Amino acid sequence: MNFKQAVTSGFSNYATFNGRARRSEFWWWIIFVVLSRAVVGILDASPFDGQLSAILRLVLWLPSFAMQVRRLHDVDRSGWWSLIFPLSLYWFCIAGTTGPNRFGSDPRTLP
Repeated sequence: MNFKQAVTSGFSNYATFNGRARRSEFWWWIIFVVLSRAVVGILDASPFDGQLSAILRLVLWLPSFAMQVRRLHDVDRSGWWSLIFPLSLYWFCIAGTTGPNRFGSDPRTLP
């Protein structure tokens, strides 16, 4: 999955907590969020006084949380583990379960 596909997937699955997200999808989404926040942070240094950053945080919070949950599903973990960030960071970095698991089919084998 490339950058554009990951961003499209993140927004098209805005509040989808079912299914699985590949490692590449998750990390490209994280790069998009970081870049977006950097650009908006630069713009907010002007007369907007933090309003754009607040709007961006509101817009990206739910799809980012949904992406975390789907990424945890890919390693066969419940989305509730995302509340324990240090432990879930390890799971965000490892390869997903090969083949189907209780959260759905393997996204690497889907067309």
